[in-house]
Amino acid sequence: MNPESKIICASKHSGWFALAIYLALSTLFFGHGLIGHFSDRLIGIGPDPANFIFFLAWWPYAALNHLNPFITHSIWTPHGFNLAWTTFVPLAGILASPITLGAGPVAAYNISMLLCPAFSAWTAFLLCRLICGRFWPALAGGYVYGFSAFMLTHMSGQLDLTMAFFPPLAVFLALRRINGLISAPRLAILLALVLIGQIGSFLEVLATMTLFGGVALALGWSFADQSARAHITALAAPIAAAYLLAALVASPYLYCFFAGSMPSLPSGMASLASANTYNMLIPSPFYFFGSSRITEAFCGGVNEYGASAYLGPVAMIVVYGYARSQWHLPRTRLLIALFLIAAIASLGPSVFVAGAGHVPMPWRLIARLPLFDKAEPARVSLFTFLVLAVIVTLWLEDRSRQPRNALIGAAALILFFLPNPSAAFWTRPLSAPPFFAKGLYRKYIAPGATVLILPYGVEGDSDIWLAMSGMYFRMAGGYVGVLPAVPPEYEHYLAVKEFYTLAAIPDSDLAVKTFLAQKNVNTVIIADEGNRQWLTAMDGRLQSSMLTPFSAKEKAAVHSMFATLGAEPIRVGGVLLYPVPLDKLAAYRNSGPPQPAR
Repeated sequence: MNPESKIICASKHSGWFALAIYLALSTLFFGHGLIGHFSDRLIGIGPDPANFIFFLAWWPYAALNHLNPFITHSIWTPHGFNLAWTTFVPLAGILASPITLGAGPVAAYNISMLLCPAFSAWTAFLLCRLICGRFWPALAGGYVYGFSAFMLTHMSGQLDLTMAFFPPLAVFLALRRINGLISAPRLAILLALVLIGQIGSFLEVLATMTLFGGVALALGWSFADQSARAHITALAAPIAAAYLLAALVASPYLYCFFAGSMPSLPSGMASLASANTYNMLIPSPFYFFGSSRITEAFCGGVNEYGASAYLGPVAMIVVYGYARSQWHLPRTRLLIALFLIAAIASLGPSVFVAGAGHVPMPWRLIARLPLFDKAEPARVSLFTFLVLAVIVTLWLEDRSRQPRNALIGAAALILFFLPNPSAAFWTRPLSAPPFFAKGLYRKYIAPGATVLILPYGVEGDSDIWLAMSGMYFRMAGGYVGVLPAVPPEYEHYLAVKEFYTLAAIPDSDLAVKTFLAQKNVNTVIIADEGNRQWLTAMDGRLQSSMLTPFSAKEKAAVHSMFATLGAEPIRVGGVLLYPVPLDKLAAYRNSGPPQPAR
């Protein structure tokens, strides 16, 4: 074996070694509460995990039943729902299908969530190793990206955003082409695969990745010398070809995406969904040194927008030290510029400054572009951490620095990025009544029958129960994580508001019977035992949602909703069943939904 082959072989082995380290860390940090409980506990809190558990169950179900995977009638039946505008993770749904079919969608979700930080860190490692050529600095850089505040925040249950392994790969391929390691046609094909993977993960990240990549290429060209500019300019053709090829392959998905109705986000959503400036220095409870009380006071909440931008003092010192020592290099000026651009963009359209009010920021212009008005600025912090990973790698790789100082810096950086060690912080028990967990529904519900489940939609975990059943029944409701939470075919039914609030409304009997008749609901299922209802609360971990039981007042309201159906309810498996006598509700079938009062 010649020396060059030995180097390549060693490089490959170091890559797999790095991946093994990241997998072990991900399991240690987030999965130690799942050992022996992959199907009865889950990573995350609030209603978001229910989305992805349902999506992971939907893909193999659609494939085995020869259904259009972009349109589901398992929820919001009989009209169905266009999933293209949701976070329905086609890539994860397809790849995790063997696990979903063998161990169930909850286990598939947990395994997917554990793999994502590790693979994200690994792709960043590959990029960093390409740039510096050394294992340990690249390993630290991969850790900074894969276990960043962005990743930790979204480990609360957002699988689409933890699938962050494609942006580093896109940069990796572009740099390999610039360095002459791959041909232009090979770049086009490989980058197309990366783009297809990102399309199958989350389109919003594809959009911001494209925007940020364009900025990076433009700035790189402006900082480069004449020779390097020619190499950067030559990237245009293969990159354009890659986007065209990816669009062709993903055309069925993109067709459903653009043909469907876009969700209408609340006005001012970009401002609400922006990173908090204080959070860049103040760690949230996602970290070992984080504090919910301090984060609440300064960052406005322990959520995606108040916790995903944390850089910490050590990272800031590293960035400053790298800039000061290497400013004479064009790549240093490029990286610092990109770091600042991404960090500022994550702050959204404006920043509040005491004495000056809301100061306009560059994102105000970006938010006016088509589709970008749907993007959430805080998520741009993903690219802040990608640039930070490269900066950390180059800072550690600097041979003019004493090894002892580099080791201390790396240890301090990892220490300040150390996740919360509590298993209870990252995982929670699966809240499923025995009626669903033990398959009792098969004795009381016919296959394909339409059911109404309370707590309704986002207020409960009915999506998980449907996924656990293998789409055995259909639901006159659901939650897919988009706004508005209710599709147009449902929004005019007064009963829907009653189902969400569990509070009696005027003409409740008419509203409920009209809804049941027109949606052809065969069975009403009330999960009123134990903690089944998501309510916004502060539970010491996240200002998000907490599972709570029905109050006595809510139980009374639910009973009054269905008391006049003329069917005796059945108590079984932790739920209350109301068989719906649809033959007696025929008069309500064509009456039209009661209109909201004006």
